[in-house]
Amino acid sequence: MVRVELTDTALTVRLHWWEKAVARRSDLTVPRRAILSARPLHNAAAAVERPAGSSLSGIAINGVTRSGTLTGPMAPGVRGTTSTFAVCHGSEPGIEILLDHPTVQRIVVATPDADQLLARLSVDREPAGDLYGTHSP
Repeated sequence: MVRVELTDTALTVRLHWWEKAVARRSDLTVPRRAILSARPLHNAAAAVERPAGSSLSGIAINGVTRSGTLTGPMAPGVRGTTSTFAVCHGSEPGIEILLDHPTVQRIVVATPDADQLLARLSVDREPAGDLYGTHSP
């Protein structure tokens, strides 16, 4: 299970050793001031789609895991790229967090603590439509 830690200054997604190997990266920490909005997800993995023209540094096995960093176009017809950091297993519920950050613009994690985390974040609960190419599962 992914651990998400929230302090007064930062949000950290802590990965187990095997998640680090699969995602091909270490823990992710972003400043709390970079968090734009967040929302709960009934199925976190369903929110991580791999659109045409994107690349994945990690692994995606339908129904098992979607873990790593997905980089691709922001949205159809929009210039630029976006990066999504995801750690989702099976069809577990989770949270989507949108960021104003230079390297990662979106975090999607499966966590049973999504409601508690949302309550502590004190940010908008509904991301703007099509911001960073997000999907609504």
